[in-house]
Amino acid sequence: MPCAAGIEARSPPWPGPLLAGAIIYVPGLLWLGSVIGFDKPVLQYGFIPFIPGDIIKALLAALVFPVAGKWLYARSGR
Repeated sequence: MPCAAGIEARSPPWPGPLLAGAIIYVPGLLWLGSVIGFDKPVLQYGFIPFIPGDIIKALLAALVFPVAGKWLYARSGR
């Protein structure tokens, strides 16, 4: 989909969501480790159980956002 200035976006789509996930997970894992202790499996308790839901959300976003963007662009009459 073209950008507002009519220039195609050339950056890959994955760094933003990856950074957003890290912003959420890193403090949460640090907090969890400080509460239960870092000698416990912090990743197994606070990261791995959420991976399937995050994958489903990412797939839904990959399907919905392009369609919604095209719909909104067509609706704007440009």
